[in-house]
Amino acid sequence: MNIEANPPTAIPFSVNDAIVGLLENTSDEVRSLVSGMVEEEAESLTMEFYEVMLGDPSAAQFLAHDVVSERLQRTMQEWLRHLFVGLTPARVGFLVARETEVGRVHARIKLPLSLMQAGTRTLCIGMEVRLHAREVPAELALRAEIYLCRLMYLAEGIMLNAYIQDVRKGASAQADYRHAVMTHDTLLERERQRAVLSEWASEVLFSAHSPAQLRRVPKLADSEFGMWFKHKARVLFDGAPDTEIVTEVVEQIDTVLIPKLASGELSPPEGHEVLAELRRQLELVRYLVGDLFDRLTSASSAKDAATGLLSRRHLPTVLEQTIADHAPRHLPFAVLLARVDSPRGDVIDVDSRSAFLHQIAAIFLESVRSSDHLFRYGDDEFLIIAVETDEARAKDLAEAIRKKVLSHHFKLRQNTATHVTVSIGLAVHDGHPDYLQLIRRGELACVLAAVEGGNRLAHA
Repeated sequence: MNIEANPPTAIPFSVNDAIVGLLENTSDEVRSLVSGMVEEEAESLTMEFYEVMLGDPSAAQFLAHDVVSERLQRTMQEWLRHLFVGLTPARVGFLVARETEVGRVHARIKLPLSLMQAGTRTLCIGMEVRLHAREVPAELALRAEIYLCRLMYLAEGIMLNAYIQDVRKGASAQADYRHAVMTHDTLLERERQRAVLSEWASEVLFSAHSPAQLRRVPKLADSEFGMWFKHKARVLFDGAPDTEIVTEVVEQIDTVLIPKLASGELSPPEGHEVLAELRRQLELVRYLVGDLFDRLTSASSAKDAATGLLSRRHLPTVLEQTIADHAPRHLPFAVLLARVDSPRGDVIDVDSRSAFLHQIAAIFLESVRSSDHLFRYGDDEFLIIAVETDEARAKDLAEAIRKKVLSHHFKLRQNTATHVTVSIGLAVHDGHPDYLQLIRRGELACVLAAVEGGNRLAHA
């Protein structure tokens, strides 16, 4: 079956040229069929589109029934008519500008790409069904289907390009903001927040004997510290996982501990117990915020604050470069992911943790070559990129590290000592250009080593 009478001789690089080429190489009969169908079915297509999208729970925060009925249905119908009814080669520039703006709007509201793509699929399927329901020859319907899908995906491509560019600009703006805050005076900000948190804690403890007075103390979330954390710290610390822990602890203090103290119904022993828990939770907040500031001040040097190793945030850049360096010469390299797997709950406390991390990081540093890359990958995880290393040499390195950790006496505070073990996952680069594939294999191998009892090496 001859689907295109005049196929284009080359794929144009410019999206404008691609759309113009599609219009010029599509017969008037096909374009007229699609135009007439869209003109007649725009309303039903729009209703079907929003019915499907509103049924998706992930779309709930972006769509509301009243907004759909009052504004979005009309906008969608106009968009369909501009794309399929009124489009001519002379109006392609206008179309590109319109689709670009739609993409930018989606980026600003942080609409997931999955929803954008689901919307395109929904519209294409709806139009295909309506085309084939019309009494036209099968070949003509197929030509029309190819035309409308190509035009839809070209329009989606314009939106996606604008979306990605705006997301990148947003990320750059956020990085600039964080840099400005960091260079302002991070140490001063740290001490200020430590002081206001202590001031709030002192006010609560001073008022603890009087429920009425305690009820007048603002919630921690509404205090100067709480307001700073909600509106500034989340951007400053760039979504670090510990920010969520701080938020949860603050909520626990505000919704559980303070109401218990303010109830006036606790016996003296119960009151002392709640106060002790409150002090523990406040100390956890101080520790986590202090650690977040430590990471922030070390970010400019690309180092993890606790160990002095490269931080995980720089891993993608290093892995991409490593793949680029090794691939042309077909050289092997390996990733080793080591996780501390010995129980340490009552052995390595908060005070001893820093000393422990420094010692285990030193073992890894002593084991790798100066040409290898060593990262702190997680709380108790370390990742090595062993360059120009085949599987046999990588296994030897992993075994050497495992034995060194096993035999080491980790010296902690109060002159105590402990032993730990590590599970190590090994993945040798198999030529795949996506570095995430390599990391996932290393993670899987590390999990397998831990599940099998720990203190061992697994290979993926």
